[in-house]
Amino acid sequence: MVQIGNFHIGTADTAIKSTLTVSEAYVLWENLIGRYQLQELLQLMENYVHDQEFAYLIKQHFNGVLAKQINILEKQFDYFRMPLPKRPSKSVEFEANSGTIKDHYLFRRLFTNVQEFLSICSISVKSTIINDELREMFVKMLMEKIEIFDDLCKYGKVKGWFQVPPFFPQQ
Repeated sequence: MVQIGNFHIGTADTAIKSTLTVSEAYVLWENLIGRYQLQELLQLMENYVHDQEFAYLIKQHFNGVLAKQINILEKQFDYFRMPLPKRPSKSVEFEANSGTIKDHYLFRRLFTNVQEFLSICSISVKSTIINDELREMFVKMLMEKIEIFDDLCKYGKVKGWFQVPPFFPQQ
């Protein structure tokens, strides 16, 4: 059998398991923790959102992608025999009809969190040098986050929920 890094030619039973560097283990940990926190934030927001389109966007679009990515990351933890961090509760439901928290405020909080998460995702790609499969997974997750960011930008513009700076006249 010939093996170069995580790629091998020959029978699978003689292959060396994929390697994981300390930085890659840390990146896995940070990504899963970050997604758990974002999932908890989205569940909390669902209780305050009044706009039906925004509620649908959170519940179906973002939670769906997030749940899928969490599942993939948890499988990586299992594969590398890493202990899982404490998982948040399945749902955060309560009655919240006070009207004091507005949809545009919730949108901006979500938008800021997604912007910050783009940084985490891009750093994950940059930090995963040795394990090619893991890097490919992070690239795919980054692209999904970029699509979510793009959707949020379009939605926020349509709703008028951005704090738009003044335009300067062209000279």
